[in-house]
Amino acid sequence: MAAKPKLTGFTTKGGRRVLGTRKRDVRLGLLTDELMVGINDGVRNAAVQVMNDLGKKGPVWSGEFRDSWIAVSKQQGGSSASSGSYPYNLSNVPQLSLKQKEQVRKIEITNTSKWALYALDLKKGKFTPKNFPRPKDGRPPHPKGDVVATGKRNPDSPTFRGEISGGDGGARITAPLDWYSTYLKGGKFKKALRKGLEMGFKGKK
Repeated sequence: MAAKPKLTGFTTKGGRRVLGTRKRDVRLGLLTDELMVGINDGVRNAAVQVMNDLGKKGPVWSGEFRDSWIAVSKQQGGSSASSGSYPYNLSNVPQLSLKQKEQVRKIEITNTSKWALYALDLKKGKFTPKNFPRPKDGRPPHPKGDVVATGKRNPDSPTFRGEISGGDGGARITAPLDWYSTYLKGGKFKKALRKGLEMGFKGKK
């Protein structure tokens, strides 16, 4: 059996993450029928691993952001996206087409929540009751996730979601600042890709 191709991952605008096969493997004709089956399963399993990592590591306030990760096929002939909720499974990831070997196979992972860019610490905002309404009784809403830090925000300028300072204040966060970029740059993301590919080729030796 030929050497297994590798999965690649890169960031697109808006924090999207794309998983797929390398152009080099397609160009060299390394994608045999047997490999294509393994790639299909490997890419989809990797997507599940990454989506669950993102759901686990990201902020959880109402739970909307955590439940809004979707996987979209970027390949002609692939199946449509299927929405789900955390924890995610293979039924939430589209099938890739096993035809047209000359195509690079990719699945894009993105978050459909209107708060996504704020939750990813990619966009600054003013996290005030006016922009993020309180319950009718006026008390601060209680997050569904664990609070990892408390403090205060700069009241005069927009800040990133996780950008709070120590001391007394009503600001609370359920994921550290830059949790998303830290995940993508660290070993966890590569580990998810590797684990997903191994799961896809399991039993296909």
